[in-house]
Amino acid sequence: MSTNMKKLDVVCAIIFRGDTVLIAKHPPQHRHAGKWEFPGGKIEAGESAEQAIAREISEELEVTIRPQKVFAGFLHEYPHAIINLIPVVCAIADDAKPLALEHAELSWTEITHLENVDFCDADLPVAQMVMGLFDHGHEFR
Repeated sequence: MSTNMKKLDVVCAIIFRGDTVLIAKHPPQHRHAGKWEFPGGKIEAGESAEQAIAREISEELEVTIRPQKVFAGFLHEYPHAIINLIPVVCAIADDAKPLALEHAELSWTEITHLENVDFCDADLPVAQMVMGLFDHGHEFR
């Protein structure tokens, strides 16, 4: 990894609904246009991962979530920055309806189908982690 490259701490929400998880598709004008991600964003100075994910999901999806578990981050080097992507399992009300305010599309995708999704490179290990949690019967939903 390049030592002079900008490093960004980024959180992503793992929001389950039954046997599905919420994913978001980048809009056409985005650097990762057409690729899917777990929604989230940068941790601001002075924020915890829990505070950052609650703020980002409120801004991006206009819903309130409750962070439940923060996992260790996954490092990925893009040409523009090194991303430390920190997954946070979050609870959401059963009747909550996330809105795609900053994304082209949202999808409640079956966890067993995540391997077929065209994710951003940084999100691939998170998808693998989610599938592994599901395979091993972890109950965050």
